[in-house]
Amino acid sequence: MWSLWNQSKAYNTLPSTLLGVNDALAAFYLNRSIYWFAMFIEGEMDKAESRIKNKKNPAPFIKSARLRTFNKLMGIKDDTAGFRSVSRPGPKPTTNKVFGDV
Repeated sequence: MWSLWNQSKAYNTLPSTLLGVNDALAAFYLNRSIYWFAMFIEGEMDKAESRIKNKKNPAPFIKSARLRTFNKLMGIKDDTAGFRSVSRPGPKPTTNKVFGDV
């Protein structure tokens, strides 16, 4: 649904037109549901951005706050946020096969 929303904005057309929906009532409800879904997602991302803007030097963190919120709403597990757990072992060191241990 999110990619359909972005495509409809990029092409300046309705989502039902992109999908080829001919039934007027079905097209109306499809367009409306895509719109409300996208407005909810964008509203939540804007809220996350406004929470970051209240902090000192927010510019580097705004995009990551919006992405973290999007991932949370879409059910995408985000392992890159925060720091590695100290109780979980990190990656094992690798050796260089040509030169041996470096």
